[in-house]
Amino acid sequence: MKKIDKKDIEIISCLRKNSREKLKKIAKDVSLPISTVYDRIQKMEALGVIKKYSCMIDPKKIDYSIKAKIFFKMPNEVKKEFELSETKNPVINSLSKITGGDWDYIAEGFFQDIDHLYNYVEDANRKFKGSTQQIHYIVNELKREGFLT
Repeated sequence: MKKIDKKDIEIISCLRKNSREKLKKIAKDVSLPISTVYDRIQKMEALGVIKKYSCMIDPKKIDYSIKAKIFFKMPNEVKKEFELSETKNPVINSLSKITGGDWDYIAEGFFQDIDHLYNYVEDANRKFKGSTQQIHYIVNELKREGFLT
């Protein structure tokens, strides 16, 4: 991978704060011409440094009041099926394969209510025989998406 420099990091920081920021404002903030900022963003997209642009939502405002981290332990024979299924599941915000403890995966999900979460876990138990879960409710999010902002 080609090296990115301090100015690239400054541009990334601007985009992490607001991915819809106007090039003119970013150029001013990082003290570079607009054309240079545009070229650098294009380069970082081509290199895969910038993978996608997205928006952050407040799930409570669309009636998803429960946020939970769910740890999963899966038998080896269902791991691939689990990964394929849950990477496409719309209630799962993120899914990571983990090591170093009793769990194989950690998922972050948004649910409308406790019943919705309960039904999700029951469905997982039916689909992925022999799996176990541990649920941790997020009560207050103290920091989110803060890397390089």
